[in-house]
Amino acid sequence: MATNLEEQNFGFHTSALRVKNASASVDFYVKVMGMTLIDKFEVNAGQHLYYLATLRAGEAYPHEPGSTAAHKCTLTTPSANLCLIHSPGSEKDDAFKVHPGEQDKDGYGHVGFNCTDPVASCAGLEAKGVVFKKKVDEEPMKGMAFALDPDGYCVEVVKRSANAPFSNEFNFSQTMLRIKDPSKTLPFYERLGLTCVRQKPTSAFTLYFLYKAPSDKPAPTDPKSDEATEYVKCQLAPLINFCHVHGTETQPDFKYFVGQEEGRQGFAQLSFLVDNVPAAAKALGPAGLLKESRGSVTITDPDGYWIELNKRGGYGEAAALYE
Repeated sequence: MATNLEEQNFGFHTSALRVKNASASVDFYVKVMGMTLIDKFEVNAGQHLYYLATLRAGEAYPHEPGSTAAHKCTLTTPSANLCLIHSPGSEKDDAFKVHPGEQDKDGYGHVGFNCTDPVASCAGLEAKGVVFKKKVDEEPMKGMAFALDPDGYCVEVVKRSANAPFSNEFNFSQTMLRIKDPSKTLPFYERLGLTCVRQKPTSAFTLYFLYKAPSDKPAPTDPKSDEATEYVKCQLAPLINFCHVHGTETQPDFKYFVGQEEGRQGFAQLSFLVDNVPAAAKALGPAGLLKESRGSVTITDPDGYWIELNKRGGYGEAAALYE
């Protein structure tokens, strides 16, 4: 069994959010944000997973969500998806709610969508009844906006490069997570095949954008360069955006909530595809190993965020997510 990390072919696969009403959430991301429902799974005694992706404008998706063909496509795609996790019946439970983040010491920040013209696109969102936490013409950070999805999760709307080689109104561009110490987090994700392709420092915090750049379109070598900014703003596929607030790394007891704590359950986890789950887990070593179940392995990163390792292509003829 190969245990070399470079041989495991890690691929960033999903950012997962828990939702109260699957129909409302899927409709929002499909009809409002322009995503495509590419697949769905029923797992864990009735829990439903919905996979959404930004396809290039004009591209037709050929598979029926939930079909074997859709499973095979979803579990081999080189681009990351948004995964919505729904427990049927929660939409009828008045006491049930998810935690959308953005409260004191929440690690999860938001999902982001790029667009050509934030002012025009936000006007269109308002016309569809979307509520905003921060409008595009408001300070601070005038020119970008934070809309709210049906569960109250923040959805960043920000300008993409005019040179982007696609014409979608919106593309799912990032998941933002706060981290305590980049000197620990960045090397961890580099072991999972990601590279810091852009670094944006400010006086109070630094943003690190991580991505697995295609071999035929490598990222600029200097992540602080204008070329790196342009590179990131031209991508159709989403990246991970880690936000480090300066000084947290020096506070021994500082810790972010990661979405698994009681009363803080909204963001669920990231996931990566690998060719061989046991080999990948062995290559990573025992540190951070949380659980092994039905052919998947869950590990934790330096901040405690959950990361699930899934088998590329799925299991068996039905391309099941789990054994």
